[in-house]
Amino acid sequence: MPPRGDLMDMLHARDHDGRWFKGAAASIEIARRIPIAWPLTLYAKLPLAMPILDFMYRAFADNRHTISRMLGLKACKVPEKHA
Repeated sequence: MPPRGDLMDMLHARDHDGRWFKGAAASIEIARRIPIAWPLTLYAKLPLAMPILDFMYRAFADNRHTISRMLGLKACKVPEKHA
């Protein structure tokens, strides 16, 4: 599992084989499993698409708390470990 600081910095996803994905790559892995979002996976295969998606993801992630507040939502938080 990635360190807590990394989890707080960007989205992480793990597939059934145990591989970890982060940032835009995690978004693409999640999109593969959501029928309405799968076209994003086709875009991700185009040349230069992943650098563009990484840039867009980072811009969103860096401002997620502000965006969340503007929408009246609570930003995603990683739950604390309970002993």
